[in-house]
Amino acid sequence: MTNKYKNLSYFAVLLALSVVLPYIVHIALPQGGKVLLPMHIPVQLAGFLISPLAGLLMGIMAPALNFLISGMPPFPLVIPMTFELAAMGFICGIFGKKMNPLWALLIAIVVSKLFLALGWWLLTVIGVKIPIYKSAILIASFMTMSTGFPGIALQILLVPSLVLILRGVGRKQGQSNPPEKNKS
Repeated sequence: MTNKYKNLSYFAVLLALSVVLPYIVHIALPQGGKVLLPMHIPVQLAGFLISPLAGLLMGIMAPALNFLISGMPPFPLVIPMTFELAAMGFICGIFGKKMNPLWALLIAIVVSKLFLALGWWLLTVIGVKIPIYKSAILIASFMTMSTGFPGIALQILLVPSLVLILRGVGRKQGQSNPPEKNKS
């Protein structure tokens, strides 16, 4: 399979997971999305495994598709969450090529909260009433880390390992078996 088709396959599977995982979590736990952050993992994997652009696109598409299919995340949260996930996928892709996936993920989680705050702020600029005081947008954005701590812990435990495993599988599939040496 060529790299182009492998990446397209990864993207399609991850996009499907970005819809299915939140759906399953919301069935099992009504407020589970806020706690387990199921949409984040496919977005992070898209950045790590495919490219920064794929991570960015997945981060834009995942919240929009989920909103259109299930109404979750609800409006207006879908807007700032799109900023957050787009930044997260892009940053995972950029830093994931240059450093250990764990460190890249940690950077992406922190920086994406700044983009979450930017999304909330832009909503206030265009006049949308939001459930956060305008002066506390940045603080509230970082406070989501406390609500989503179980999901962040799951990401830290799961995503770097998956990235290393899947990158290893990809390398093995791309290599031909070396010829055996004669033992004479």
